Amino acid sequence: MVEKMNKQNALAISQSNLMKITGKKRTSVHNAIKALKQHNFIEVVKIGTANAYKVNSNVFWQDANSRKDKFAVFDATVVVSMSK
Repeated sequence: MVEKMNKQNALAISQSNLMKITGKKRTSVHNAIKALKQHNFIEVVKIGTANAYKVNSNVFWQDANSRKDKFAVFDATVVVSMSK
């Protein structure tokens, strides 16, 4: 997620594309997202039936000048695949 996220630490991506990128099965991807969420490494935001993930800036620093406000603009880099 960190590799693909934008400047707001956000990424919209399907679990099937996460599976393709990581080479892991659906259960592993689901469990990893669940663990990251439970430990506050990411926030999960629903976009209709899709998810967007925001990496906790307290855990991962974008750069030394990043602000850690409670409010942020939420853009997301969207990763799509041509295959079904």
